[in-house]
Amino acid sequence: MPYKKPFVMLIGFFCERLPYLLIGLVVLFFALERPTFSLVAVLAGIGLASSSAGLGTPPWLDMIASAARSQATTPSSSFLPSGLQLDGRGVGLLTAILVGTQAILNPARGVLADRVGHKTVLVAAAFS
Repeated sequence: MPYKKPFVMLIGFFCERLPYLLIGLVVLFFALERPTFSLVAVLAGIGLASSSAGLGTPPWLDMIASAARSQATTPSSSFLPSGLQLDGRGVGLLTAILVGTQAILNPARGVLADRVGHKTVLVAAAFS
């Protein structure tokens, strides 16, 4: 795919972001009068946003990987060690590690917050 950025921008706006705005408007204006319509619209919007995220993620990760491979010394890429080479799979692996870690630790953080207080956990997370 030679032109990834326009594709990712179009998918990201029209199919990933816009459905959430439309979901909010549907719930605001139709939830009380037409609950069945509202439920179908919410589920369709979430389905469209989720499917589009799956469609737009591979080119997005490939763009991120090519930006990480660049040898330019800019503030955005200076966090990478000089010998680190990432392709789309490497960025995908790092993303999977991030999502997996969140999937494991977020429920544990919720249980901890229920026991010691949500403010305490938020303050501890801010300083860690």
